Amino acid sequence: LEIDLPLHLSLGPVTLPTLYLVAGADNSGIPIEISAALGVTLGPVQAAVDRVGVKGLLSFPNQGGNLGPANLSIAFKPPNGLGIAIDAGVVAGGGYILFNPDKGQYAGVLDVALAEIIQVKIIGVLDTILPDGSHGFSFLLIITFDFPPIQLGFGFTLNGVGGLGGVNRTMNTDA
Repeated sequence: LEIDLPLHLSLGPVTLPTLYLVAGADNSGIPIEISAALGVTLGPVQAAVDRVGVKGLLSFPNQGGNLGPANLSIAFKPPNGLGIAIDAGVVAGGGYILFNPDKGQYAGVLDVALAEIIQVKIIGVLDTILPDGSHGFSFLLIITFDFPPIQLGFGFTLNGVGGLGGVNRTMNTDA
């Protein structure tokens, strides 16, 4: 069960747009989560944190727990994502980093314009749990640079360059 409560609170440069309340049931008990989306604006820089808060597990052990017949354990819940945006004249753009603890996956994107002439885009994915569930890693990185056209002759121009790299990744060549 998940409830997203739109709060739209502003406390100076800090905003609290959403509060998340989550509860469920599994073999170990009742997992719960209370988290929030937060935002901060400081001049030309805006930052956002997604779903940071506390998580807990309410269980009912045979010998009882810290709440009589129940046991409640509480821990910090790290954010699911962090974002930043900047508009400082010469440099403008932003990025976002996502973390999925269940899959052991980190993903990020960065898109920055330098003096409105060169556009840099970077996309990265890091997996720390392999598809078979074993520990290991795989990494994918994509980088592109876009810039004003450079004449190459015969009507051709060079508008950008890019690269793709991976470690412990495969490609489906049939597709």
